[in-house]
Amino acid sequence: MYLELKGISKRFDEANNGKTDAVSGVDLGIEKGELIALLGPSGSGKTTLLRMIAGLEVPTEGDIYIEDVRVNDLSPADRKIGFVFQNYALFRYMTVYENIAFGLEVRKEGKKEIRERVMELLKLTELTELKDRYPNQLSGGQQQRVAFARALATQPSLLLLDEPFAAIDAKVRKELRRWLRNMIREVGITSIFVTHDQEEAVDMADRIVLLKEGKLVQTGTPREIYESPATEFVASFMGDPVILENLKGFKGFEDIEDSSGDTQIVLRPEYIEAFRDDNPKFHDFIPVSENGIVRDIRFRGDSLELEIEVNGIRLRCRRSLERRGVQIGEEMRVLIYRINVFSPTGAEVIRNNLLHKVNLEFM
Repeated sequence: MYLELKGISKRFDEANNGKTDAVSGVDLGIEKGELIALLGPSGSGKTTLLRMIAGLEVPTEGDIYIEDVRVNDLSPADRKIGFVFQNYALFRYMTVYENIAFGLEVRKEGKKEIRERVMELLKLTELTELKDRYPNQLSGGQQQRVAFARALATQPSLLLLDEPFAAIDAKVRKELRRWLRNMIREVGITSIFVTHDQEEAVDMADRIVLLKEGKLVQTGTPREIYESPATEFVASFMGDPVILENLKGFKGFEDIEDSSGDTQIVLRPEYIEAFRDDNPKFHDFIPVSENGIVRDIRFRGDSLELEIEVNGIRLRCRRSLERRGVQIGEEMRVLIYRINVFSPTGAEVIRNNLLHKVNLEFM
């Protein structure tokens, strides 16, 4: 294991509220070369955890190991870590070249070695033509690449990035995160980035570490976490589901019991299909579907999101723009073919038990 966190906690003293646990009992192992996303809502402890790994915060409890060496007492400089801050922290009065060269100059590297390394990074980050510009002459995406190159200049063994795309507009953000993911994999450096954006984590990370209120809730590949959430919080945070306490009266789910009163049922939009009675493709599904009324329609760019009332409950589903248009107030058939159920005894995925009677080729 390249990086290990064992029982890491961070407690802050607050004047009015006493002691507050920003991070509590985190155990985590990261393999060499992995690209890890620390994901969670605001206040979940993501940045505090990242700063403890970097040596910018000292754990109240627990130990941090890098390549089997305990680094709790090592300074940030001695941990061989590159850090990209949320605001990039570029030196305003230095050129792109000078910003990238700064760490090497602090280490008193030779001028020839510095020039070779900086020119190599300028080429890697596609900044060669901009090497004599100052930060205020660059776009947000270009500044981010300068910060990335500067962090790599001293050849760190671990790269940490705190919300690296927070200050960039949506279109550039998508392009830049693909670029950054490819660069990190090309360089082959173990990397951890903080984000509160689920799409960003899913798009970039080899593995997601999901935090809530300072505690590690679940780790896994993006697909593992999305398809097999461990808790109702994970299921609701990853995606845009509807959460219910029961599905009584819904065909195919009548056998779900809620003896404790603590059961939560999560319905994702992609688990639901809406269709008309006259659509021959879905003729066989009519007996296992519900009657619904379209209450709202939202344009989502690549699809429509329909809000449909079924048995007094509003559900959401997606509809391709290529299909026939839908009107508010229109009656449609609604098929729920899978749900996530969370109870005190655990989490499970339950399929509609009537679907074995019909043709499932479209799913």
